[in-house]
Amino acid sequence: MKSSSLALLGIMLLFSFVSAAQEFEIPGDLPSSKDEFIKSEKDMINGAKWLESTPVGTQMDKRLKVNAWVVAWITNSPTVTVEVRESILKLFDKNSHLMIVFMAGYSRYCVENNYSIDGLKVNTAGIKSAINCYNLGVM
Repeated sequence: MKSSSLALLGIMLLFSFVSAAQEFEIPGDLPSSKDEFIKSEKDMINGAKWLESTPVGTQMDKRLKVNAWVVAWITNSPTVTVEVRESILKLFDKNSHLMIVFMAGYSRYCVENNYSIDGLKVNTAGIKSAINCYNLGVM
């Protein structure tokens, strides 16, 4: 009985994560100061979750806009720096959308873990995000 309750709880949490991510609204403007970037971290996290939980090939108009916002956020952030090694680039050379999911997952990990710069952990988080998205089915 206990294991079925845990399984039900897990399924409910998964659906709440997916439905919350599906409702992501793209912020209007990119932050311009360090304080604004820190305040917008929640938006970047939600954008990363949306990218990870939305199959590539679906909602492409929105995906392109979320991709652009997340990449601009990462590029201009004074608190997060993504270092992409050549070996990582090779993983995603045939699907640039998954590369952006990797960068978003990497950045999300940094933000959620006190701006971690642990190379193994941030790269692992990015790869997990890309794999999660890939497993939804690449169109």
